[in-house]
Amino acid sequence: MAPFILAIIAILHRTAALANPSTAKGFTLELIHRDSIHSPLYPGNLTAVERVRRFVDLSESRLRRLKLSVSAGKYNGTALRPELDHDNGMYFVKVGIGTPPTTQHLVVDTATDLTWVQCHPCRSCFEQNPPFYKPAASTSHRTTPCSHPLCKPFKCTRGKCRYEDRNYLIALSYDDAYIGNFHLDITVVGTRYIDKTFTKGTLSMEVFTFASSNSGSATESIPGLVFGCSTASSKRMFKGRSKVPAGLLGMNMESTSFATQIAGQTGDGRFSYCLPQIDPREHQTSFLQFGGDIPEGPHFAATPIVRNAEGAKDYYLKLHDISVDGKRLKLPRNTFKQKPDGSGGCIIDSGSGITYLEERAFNRVEAAMIAYFKRFENVKRVVAKKYKLKLCYRVPESFREWPSMALHFEGADLLLQPVNIFMSEKDWKHVFCFTMMPEISGMTILGSSLQQKFRFVFDVAKQQLRFAPENCVELVTILHSTTALANPSTAKGFTLELIHRDSIHSPLYPGNLTAVERVRRFVDLSESRLCRLKLSVSAGKYNGTALRPELDHVNSMYLVKQNPPFYKPAASTSHRTTPCSHPLCEQFKCTRGKCRYKDRFMDKTFTKGTLSMEVFTFASSNGGGATESIPGLVFGCSTASSKRMFKGGSNVPAGLLGMNMESTSFATQIAGQTGDGRFSYCLPRIDLREHQTSFLQFGGDIPEDPHFATTPIVRNPGDQKTTT
Repeated sequence: MAPFILAIIAILHRTAALANPSTAKGFTLELIHRDSIHSPLYPGNLTAVERVRRFVDLSESRLRRLKLSVSAGKYNGTALRPELDHDNGMYFVKVGIGTPPTTQHLVVDTATDLTWVQCHPCRSCFEQNPPFYKPAASTSHRTTPCSHPLCKPFKCTRGKCRYEDRNYLIALSYDDAYIGNFHLDITVVGTRYIDKTFTKGTLSMEVFTFASSNSGSATESIPGLVFGCSTASSKRMFKGRSKVPAGLLGMNMESTSFATQIAGQTGDGRFSYCLPQIDPREHQTSFLQFGGDIPEGPHFAATPIVRNAEGAKDYYLKLHDISVDGKRLKLPRNTFKQKPDGSGGCIIDSGSGITYLEERAFNRVEAAMIAYFKRFENVKRVVAKKYKLKLCYRVPESFREWPSMALHFEGADLLLQPVNIFMSEKDWKHVFCFTMMPEISGMTILGSSLQQKFRFVFDVAKQQLRFAPENCVELVTILHSTTALANPSTAKGFTLELIHRDSIHSPLYPGNLTAVERVRRFVDLSESRLCRLKLSVSAGKYNGTALRPELDHVNSMYLVKQNPPFYKPAASTSHRTTPCSHPLCEQFKCTRGKCRYKDRFMDKTFTKGTLSMEVFTFASSNGGGATESIPGLVFGCSTASSKRMFKGGSNVPAGLLGMNMESTSFATQIAGQTGDGRFSYCLPRIDLREHQTSFLQFGGDIPEDPHFATTPIVRNPGDQKTTT
């Protein structure tokens, strides 16, 4: 593998021009880790313990969110009251929305179907990094009509798209013990979360603008993207932070997601990233690449993406077994299989930091790890409680005898390295911890720490996940030093930089944390993410249960880089309100020709606005400040959001980048742009003390390799579009 990587690097450095975006239809976004100094959620200087504890906390918050989103409506007789954090995502992207474009930080979320941002005027919104997107100032803003294809799956009344959001949750008061379907009015596009937070607005259409892959300061735009323009959101959605992201970039497999919408633009429906090892002390650059911007290679393995039993359109995978130290555990056949009610299953999620294994599987893996380390007299088990993890050891400085571990998927094996399964800090005095935790409800979530230093390519069109080992740092060097890389217009691909949420360049940068604090935070965020995923899969199925979790609205691990100001639709000549006739409006209600949405969360935070279409602009793969744009991406333009949505952070993302398999997600939308519906990434080893660059690549930008293993992505039986 190493000779191949070196050869590719040599080729890239020798080549003055690679695939041309004008033919490749690809683009690239920089991913910003939430704790990066460039993140709106930058937490400041944290100690090593603080960083780890925060990492764990964010992961736990993400876990809770995913679990609740998967199983909303199914619980009964149980008092579930986890605290959720709406900002438990790990990476942000920076995109321009409208004409002229307004730069916005959006949380990249592969478990979200609709891209939404806060829109001005916002009657009641959380305080985000300026500026607000102003539809009235954008010449390209359009309200999504009922005739739009994305309106077909939804009800439309009086010319406006209305939809019922099943990805988040769901009206619930602290006094009643019921979670049911929450009707979302896209003229009032709305989602109410279990913690009573919400966001609402109008489904719109706008031009999304990205930095071009070409040299110089050029940009490239994609018009007509459908998104949610929130005009009201809970001020406490992000738990008191003063400056937070403007919204989310939905990247699941729903038709409304950015990923799905962009697929029509790039022509292949792929997106990709490679996450470097996380080091908060350095600025680590990652990229989210689409279509023709995705590098190809001969060593990729492939596995199918499957449908969730209850219809969740996140990225579910068929995981069959696990090996530790070269020995198969021979887990029961149905350990990772989805249940008929949609629970269980295995999801790959860049928003979660740590990895959660189904409890019985975790117990077997933990026992194998304990047995392995017992062989070494100079390796001592230490108390892991202060790190919020389960298994920690102190080893000699010279210790190198790490156990191997492999995940056996349908048609492909993922061979993990120590960086994927262990975490350590330079000031921990040779202590390392196992970065996997048990999940009692049966869900398995493969987090960003497990994805480090691998290239992942999500092919939304083919419902396939491809992966291969990759030195993400070397890829960054290539991208930054090459004068011309894949041009999205010809290669039908593009690339975004991925920024870890705890990177110094992240708006969610937590500052200097102790080693223990970093691990505990990592676990907490993963739990919040798990909770959200479970809720999104089973939204509307709870009954008779007092669910009162507090959501973390940014429980993802990676973000796409974005700086203020607010996006102003009125200032953008390319902004369009998503019409009811738009395909992405078909699944929603549409009244008076406008799609409105309102997302309400259970902590009473919210965001609301209008579903819009805009040109999204990305930094070009060709470098030199050039940009490339994809027009017509549908997203949510929030005009009102809770000021406390991001839990008190002074700098936070502008929104979310939805990357699941719903038609409204960014991943699905971009598939039409790249032409092959694939996206990919390679996560480097997490070291938050350094700037580690990762890339989310789409379509033609995804590197190919003959050694890739493949496994199918399966559908949730209930059609939830998460990756299993």
